[in-house]
Amino acid sequence: MALEHLEHKKPALILLDLNMPVMNGFELIDHLQNHEKGCLIPIIALTAKELTAEEQAYLNQHVEIVCHKKPYNQDELILHIHQLIT
Repeated sequence: MALEHLEHKKPALILLDLNMPVMNGFELIDHLQNHEKGCLIPIIALTAKELTAEEQAYLNQHVEIVCHKKPYNQDELILHIHQLIT
């Protein structure tokens, strides 16, 4: 649905949960990187899992911020979102 939405409107930011039912967050990032509009949208990735070194390296190249769901501070997340969309 997110990829279809890009055909009509470009969001200011994507808040992406890496654990999704149809397609995982890494697959969505790959699709966005190959999309004319999608590759320009800042992404904040949320995850509850422990990332491998390879996953972390990949995310470091393709997203603005990685937030781990358990230890993250909600106010800090809101600050990051505000900084990216202004």
